[in-house]
Amino acid sequence: MVLSDLQTNKQESALILVVEDDDVTRLTLSKVLSKSGFRVIEANNGQDGFSMFIKEAPDLILMDVMMPVMDAMPPPKRFVTTKKTAPCRF
Repeated sequence: MVLSDLQTNKQESALILVVEDDDVTRLTLSKVLSKSGFRVIEANNGQDGFSMFIKEAPDLILMDVMMPVMDAMPPPKRFVTTKKTAPCRF
C-alpha cells in the first residue's frame, strides 16, 4: 500500500496518526501530509498515540521508533492485539 492508495480508496481523505516526540519533526511531517490532502492527528509519545489510535481509528500510523513512555520497537502488543477494523502493519 502506498499513500496515494489511502486517498483513492475512500471518498473522505485518509486519517494519518503521527506519533513523534520531536516537535519539529512531528509538525513538519504533519504539515507535509496535510498539504498533500490527508487528515492528520498527532501525539508526542507512544501512550498518547495508543489512546489516539483507539479513539480515532486512523488509516495509517507513522510512529517514531524510540520515544518516551512507549517505544515502537518492538511494536506494542496493544496495537497489534486491539480489535480494530483496519489491519496494523509494522
